Amino acid sequence: MTRFRIQYRTIDVNLNEGEFFVGRGSDCDLVLDDSMVSRRHAVFHVKGATVEVEDLASRNGVFVNGTRIAGCVALKSGDRTRIGSQELLLKDILGERPRRTLPERSAAPTLEMRLCPECSRPVEPGAATCSFCGAEAGHAAGKREPQALRIDTLASSADGKPGGSALDILRELVDKTFDMGRHEEAERILSGPLNAILTRAEQGAPIDPEQLAITCQYALRLARHTSKPKWLDFVFRLYTRVGRFMSAEMIDTLYGLTNSLKYSNPGPLREYISTLQDTIKELSPNQKFLIKRLEGMQQRVLSK
Repeated sequence: MTRFRIQYRTIDVNLNEGEFFVGRGSDCDLVLDDSMVSRRHAVFHVKGATVEVEDLASRNGVFVNGTRIAGCVALKSGDRTRIGSQELLLKDILGERPRRTLPERSAAPTLEMRLCPECSRPVEPGAATCSFCGAEAGHAAGKREPQALRIDTLASSADGKPGGSALDILRELVDKTFDMGRHEEAERILSGPLNAILTRAEQGAPIDPEQLAITCQYALRLARHTSKPKWLDFVFRLYTRVGRFMSAEMIDTLYGLTNSLKYSNPGPLREYISTLQDTIKELSPNQKFLIKRLEGMQQRVLSK
């Protein structure tokens, strides 16, 4: 009998005895379509009543409950493993209480959200219970009042890191909204925090590489599902402001989207290429290759 499962977005995947590989490669047990994920990124070792996760020398690391790990780390039920921008929740079936059946969710009428009074995770608009812990989200005897938050106030964290807490708080809610096909609603939720990050970058505030990659992954996701080229402009503008090279995987994604969306605005891409050429004096062979790829993309955009 399978004892453990991992919850990935809205699905549960059995962790059978032995090894369970996670990555972008098609030979993995769980394939994650995420440019921040390596081909073989991590492996879960399952033996009896124990589960361990191991980082397979991935480029962006493996995080357990927010802390980057080295080597193998033992997990317990409820631990959250982040691989790239994806989060996997470990569940012990034998010790798990039955989850409540949630009422059908209504579309969000405003950009207001609440935090669960028990687990402090986002409660979707109109929901009577928290989809994470099952706690009552409304008035109840002995319960604390849910905390209402305006999404447009979540542009920066308490410690001043640009955009960090906004996306950290919203990611699970937004992922569920995308999974339900409510793409316009996801755009309403994300627009404020994403544009706030861009504004901060334009003002010279630093953005760490991980936050930059996560921010642009959501922008590309919005471009893909809403068919709005402005989110491609957003990615080029943000990378221009921070002056960093995109990954080869992100450039490949942009190649496909500029083609499928018939993207015809070369200005932001041209500015990004110019910024890289002006700020980096000595280019490595890999950087020269990436600039050639970007210039090829620019020529294709100009030909539309």
